[in-house]
Amino acid sequence: MIYVICGLAGFLLAVFLYNFDDIKRNRKNKKIAKRYKRLRNGVPKRVVHLTDFDDLWDYRHYPLSINGETFSVELFQWWHCNDEYKTLLDINDKSVGYIRGGVDSRGYDNKGKMNYVYGLRLSQSPNAHGKRIRVSAVIEIY
Repeated sequence: MIYVICGLAGFLLAVFLYNFDDIKRNRKNKKIAKRYKRLRNGVPKRVVHLTDFDDLWDYRHYPLSINGETFSVELFQWWHCNDEYKTLLDINDKSVGYIRGGVDSRGYDNKGKMNYVYGLRLSQSPNAHGKRIRVSAVIEIY
């Protein structure tokens, strides 16, 4: 009887160790989702201004503040496909438009080198150019 119990305990331990990375990843994702929801529903205290789509990627785990309103991009969209735009959602999960990055202006400096100024734009369709917006990531709330 003791051999059966030890064998069953060893089997359960092996299954637990095999799935340990998945368990750890799920706990981390739940923690991120909980923090994201709390940040999304609060009043922004500390924000970080984002200038291009790479900054938006770096702060993808934080909600966005545009003109004092809080918006979000669903997390699965960052992994879903390699689009150059993301759907922007308000607090009620209704689509506001599409946020996209791109070159706003070009110019040469004194040495003849081409300079690019990148920015974020909000449009009503994925193919439209849209208007320039100032986006911030909500890092901390009151």
